[in-house]
Amino acid sequence: MLPAVVLGLLVQASGGGPPPTVIPRLPDIRKNDNRVAAGVVRGLTLTLRLVATEGRWYPDLDQSPPVVVQAFAVEGHTPSNPGPMIRVREGTHLVVRVRNALSRRLVLHGLHTRPSAPGDTVQVAAGAVREIRFDAGVPGTYYYWGATMGADSIPDRGDRDSQLHGALIVDPAGAPRPHDQVFVISGMYLPPDSAGNITGDGRFEAVINGRAWPHTTRLAYAVGDTVRWRIVNASFEQHPMHLHGFFFRVDARGGEGADTLFRGDERPEEVTHPIEPGATVNLSFLPHTPGHWLFHCHLQPHVTTANRYPFPGAHAAPHPTGNHALDMMWGLVVGIDVRPRLGAAHPVPPAPARAIRMVIAAVHGTGTNSYGVRFTGTAFDGPADAPHAAAPLVLVRGELARITIVNTLAGPTAIHWHGIELESYYDGVPDWSGMGARTAPLIAPGDSFTVEMAPPRAGTFIYHTHMEENTQRGDGLYGALIVIEPGEAFDPERDRTLILGGRELSDSGAPSVNGDSLLPPMTFVTGRTYRIRIVNMMEVNSPTVSLLEGERPARWRLVAKDAGAVPPSQQAPREAVIRAAVGETYDFLYTPSAPGMLRFELRRGHGRLVGSSPVTVR
Repeated sequence: MLPAVVLGLLVQASGGGPPPTVIPRLPDIRKNDNRVAAGVVRGLTLTLRLVATEGRWYPDLDQSPPVVVQAFAVEGHTPSNPGPMIRVREGTHLVVRVRNALSRRLVLHGLHTRPSAPGDTVQVAAGAVREIRFDAGVPGTYYYWGATMGADSIPDRGDRDSQLHGALIVDPAGAPRPHDQVFVISGMYLPPDSAGNITGDGRFEAVINGRAWPHTTRLAYAVGDTVRWRIVNASFEQHPMHLHGFFFRVDARGGEGADTLFRGDERPEEVTHPIEPGATVNLSFLPHTPGHWLFHCHLQPHVTTANRYPFPGAHAAPHPTGNHALDMMWGLVVGIDVRPRLGAAHPVPPAPARAIRMVIAAVHGTGTNSYGVRFTGTAFDGPADAPHAAAPLVLVRGELARITIVNTLAGPTAIHWHGIELESYYDGVPDWSGMGARTAPLIAPGDSFTVEMAPPRAGTFIYHTHMEENTQRGDGLYGALIVIEPGEAFDPERDRTLILGGRELSDSGAPSVNGDSLLPPMTFVTGRTYRIRIVNMMEVNSPTVSLLEGERPARWRLVAKDAGAVPPSQQAPREAVIRAAVGETYDFLYTPSAPGMLRFELRRGHGRLVGSSPVTVR
């Protein structure tokens, strides 16, 4: 039963007491796509009247019960999530009047000139009004936010005040306003409350611009369009955001108080970018291949319905079943439709093709892993053994590969080629990838599906299941996809891959490396250069991998991130320590200079040691 404050009930006093009390119905909180700036601009002054209030929030529209949360609104209008977007040009003076219609004191952050130091706040008592005046400052992607439950920073929020925020964009003076899309990521987790309200009982939400997939904004572009996104992470967690089908450039990174713009070759080229709580990022890319694509968080609980509602009696799957992309995915996902350019000819793939067979099977005897793969016909097949978890796949840049995926499991599956630029139909999201009525199918038990690709760049990529991720991915259905240059031979002696995975979300699960025991022992030769590939396919954790000489890190050189070009400033030798977010890949070069003993260490985040193994240098 919903609480009375939501339903607007008439409460009748018993006996001859006072007259009935009407509890007002809270307004519905609308979705804000951040396409329209709030306030009135006259000359170089923006005037805006904001109110902090409560409302009923429907992250899934009417497919799940509402949540009572606090949100911002323009005075006289319904509240929105995220709050009204403030967007002005450099040199603008802002006059923001804030009324606190809540029963708690409101602490406001972010309504100040940029750049700024943390801790610049304005306090508004319950029922009070404050007027805030400030100059916009340096152009960039920023935000404002509020707290009523005692949080001092964005990562501390997760309660009813977790949706009190809005984008604040400062555009350069004298330049046309860029055609871009602003995304605000937010989330909430409410522990059980004593009243048993629907807003308690462990409800978890993860949204982009106020809605969870499949109700997030759908974006449409044409081949060759320049796509620009500004992303604000107003949630309490890191989100490694992954783009299917295309590489993007990271144009700027910042936060609440400052923004850093990258230019030219200093802009990293990636397919997965981790955004920390309270951080902002500007991305741009040119879609070169038509079809349906996705942009989503790579943390497993943030994109699947399986971990959606942990509290008893809730909707285990709030969407009707029948379509994998629309029914089994949820949360931090955005759908992208890229239309063909008029008159464009369909590309003809190169020939001849390499015929590869990929058999997916149940495996036993590899710890918690239940799924494995066996490849034949690749550029490097490895030992002729049974299917195993995290088996590597080696292809050649520019060479057409026809990969026949054979499903011998008891249930359906699908394979996504993470980071590979290929035809949309083969991207591997069932019922979504492709164009028109030609969409990628689920691969039924006993059935097969043939994928065609000619990878246009060499580097370290990933293949992984895009079906039943909470079981198949955690149980080993993933691996490194390594693309080598034409004429090269893959040498496993010099090429060392560490792919991190495992069932972190399971009580009985544990991290794994290469589908087996943690960090297997290695042997290096003095003076020989090794390529160390690190791939993170864990469920939620961003572990730290270190190569240590005694208690100090060794030195290695970063040469690739997500197989993308590494800016020159990042290629200098550095300490051999990397924290890899889920869905990221890193390539390092390491040359041991003297015999001795090293060791690899794997830590959960920056903290607890979960694995260590020796490295002998001869």
